[in-house]
Amino acid sequence: MPFARPLRPALLATAATLVALATPAFAETRPSLWDLFTPENLVRRLVQTGIGVLRTKVELQYDHILPDPIAGEVTLTGVKAWPDVPWDGDGCTLTADRVTIATSEPGDWDQVKLRVNLIGGTASPGCLAPDARDMLTNAGLDSIDVAQGTAEIDYTVSSAKATVRVHLDSPQVALIDGAAHFSYLAANATPGDSPDVLAAYLTDASLTIINQGGWDKVKDFLPADMTSPEMAGVAVTAGLTQAIGEANAAADTAQDSTPDQTLTDEQKNFVLQAGRQVARFMTAKDQIVFETTVPGSEVRLTSTFFDDPRTAFHDLRPTVQAHSSAKAPLIEAAMMTKAMAGGADTSDDQRLAVGTALITGTGAPKSVDKGRALLEPLAEAGNTRAALTLAQALAESDPAAAYHHALLAAAAGKAGASAVLDGLEETLDTKAMLEAQGALAGISALNDADFASVTSLRNAALARMDGETETRSYPLAWFWASLAAAAGDPAATDLRDGIDRRMHLHGPAADAAWTAARAPMEVAALHEWVTRDLGTTFGPK
Repeated sequence: MPFARPLRPALLATAATLVALATPAFAETRPSLWDLFTPENLVRRLVQTGIGVLRTKVELQYDHILPDPIAGEVTLTGVKAWPDVPWDGDGCTLTADRVTIATSEPGDWDQVKLRVNLIGGTASPGCLAPDARDMLTNAGLDSIDVAQGTAEIDYTVSSAKATVRVHLDSPQVALIDGAAHFSYLAANATPGDSPDVLAAYLTDASLTIINQGGWDKVKDFLPADMTSPEMAGVAVTAGLTQAIGEANAAADTAQDSTPDQTLTDEQKNFVLQAGRQVARFMTAKDQIVFETTVPGSEVRLTSTFFDDPRTAFHDLRPTVQAHSSAKAPLIEAAMMTKAMAGGADTSDDQRLAVGTALITGTGAPKSVDKGRALLEPLAEAGNTRAALTLAQALAESDPAAAYHHALLAAAAGKAGASAVLDGLEETLDTKAMLEAQGALAGISALNDADFASVTSLRNAALARMDGETETRSYPLAWFWASLAAAAGDPAATDLRDGIDRRMHLHGPAADAAWTAARAPMEVAALHEWVTRDLGTTFGPK
């Protein structure tokens, strides 16, 4: 073929070009070993493992999974579940358009949060017990629809405080809000001595049920003695009296005591409140609120706590009301106008209430600037509640100002302020942090008593380090620790060097800011050592 030889170089060149182009493209698209360990893949594998474990308890399917490790969220769409129920029927089917599981923000060492949010959920009649299922059918409903549902727990690692919340919105039936606050919630420290897995100290709990049409659907199927408000109130009072009385007698029998159905004062109050509120609700068709009013600061819940209803009612003091007593008061227009205008007849308590409502958005529409204008003068004048409220509210929008107010609140001993300080220091620029400390904690006034012994020098350093009795100041903590270390105190030496090491490890910018802030402390420490002749004072006698 006469043209074969001239074409061969051209074909070889073309082939070589195609291979050269294809090879790097393949190399770019081929995943490396490290791609297996991206945050998205790790989260996906964890969720897939969790789904596998969950399927050992309930049949479960979903259409799609979307992990977002930066936001700490995982979203499932098109969810279907078939849990086992302890009654006969067609079986229970649960569906949800979207389920989002969210956790704490990355880097938050002191908060553990878990939030499960459901959107567009339904439950089939088989998910209800037979009696409730019949009521659902009689009300003309073929399923329970939930527009939005949330279950969440906020846990503070340092204090073991916890808050548990539940929210359920069924547009055609009711809206349910529940919350429980614990001053301490943790694994039982002595499980061998107690059947309780958890040590749970409850401070308060509440449950609010808001009618959204459910009452109109079920009222026609109620017994005859529940057809009018007056009759319903009497029926509820009588029914609860009998039920609680029988529970009292059963508790006596279990303890080998003579059965007694007599109600205690706390039980009588609850029964009477329930009767009155049911009668009121049948006319108002609005809401009913159940709350605890723990007489002390807390009550420990155990596995046997509710075995004795007398003790349970005494310790929890449950109430039935039309409105929650725990909610922040709503600010009236006259009070708000007077406080915002700076009226001379406005008390500090009123300014605090209005300012807190404005800056938090609870009790009044949120207005951070107007809230700050009311609270900042109070904080500077020594009101620790105002200072802590400002620190918490401004933590994200103005961390420098938040840190200033947290310094004030912590130095005055306000509970919770030190934790806010520590949290802000994780995000605040080191230079800004040191400037805020320097603006409040100067070296001009030194207490002679702090120079009385090496121990007092170290204690002064610790006070400035903690910031709970004196304004936190790392430069002043270094100053006092340097003097105590010079006198031979090993703990102070560790404290001094620990501050230096911490600043150095935060990077060149933090190291430079710290070097500048430490320089006058070095001069001051040397000056005090010489003028007070501390070498002689603390030297061998």
